[in-house]
Amino acid sequence: MNEKGAFSLSVVFLLSVSNPAVCQVTIPILSSTAEFGFLGTAIALALLGLLAYRLYQLQARQKVLISQKKELETQVAQLQHDAQRQNAFFSDIRHDLRSPVANLTNELVLLKSKAGHLPELARFERSVQELNLRLDNIIYWSLIQQNELPLFPRLVNLADLMREVIEEFDGLISQKSLVIKFDEQVATRLIDEILITLILRNSLYYAISVALANGVILISLRHEPVRTELIITNIGQGVTSDEPLLPQGKQSSSPGLLLSAELMKRSQGQLQIKNEFSRQPSITLSWP
Repeated sequence: MNEKGAFSLSVVFLLSVSNPAVCQVTIPILSSTAEFGFLGTAIALALLGLLAYRLYQLQARQKVLISQKKELETQVAQLQHDAQRQNAFFSDIRHDLRSPVANLTNELVLLKSKAGHLPELARFERSVQELNLRLDNIIYWSLIQQNELPLFPRLVNLADLMREVIEEFDGLISQKSLVIKFDEQVATRLIDEILITLILRNSLYYAISVALANGVILISLRHEPVRTELIITNIGQGVTSDEPLLPQGKQSSSPGLLLSAELMKRSQGQLQIKNEFSRQPSITLSWP
């Protein structure tokens, strides 16, 4: 209150958080009732000014967000383009390599029929089998990357598939003078035959590759009402499971096993390996 009996009202508001400057408006208020109308108008204008400034801030922030969104959309489009190029590249690899490897395999079969089991042919056969297996792994890995892995489940007997895989690696088994003991049961599962065959090939090939000469590989197949298990175990000659084969801490000794673990997940199963960094690993394939 001043000396004349009137009041004055000061309106103070913050213009922005980043700008700490304040705006102060001093409005005289007289004792007369008519003056209160001007007071209300002045307060309303001050509030409208503050609201307009806040709206300006929101619009500026919205522009920043729109700019960031466009930048993200551009990056996503570039990533999608790169992924499409990568998919096309792997597709070309599948088509370009499949035919030559198939021809090489056919030539090997023809040579074996004419020349018999020569040591040179045995080494050649092992190289062809390794190349064929790795090519199949590349193909399935690329299909997973493209989310194009086809699944065609049907009822198959796992024991029959396992025997076929053992026969496929007969040359490798003979080279190391290994003994394969297959303790089998009839185990019929609704599963993709090509996919599970690749998993069995990777698992047995790994067991063969780390085995010592004259060793034993035990394959056990158990089919229960609630669970099916196929276990491949290396039994070395005079070798303990503590003997290191690979440096500890390595994520996996076999890309084929990593791929097979992913394929097992997609077939509603699980792959587990024990003593992976030794010459006596145990690989378990299980399905609920």
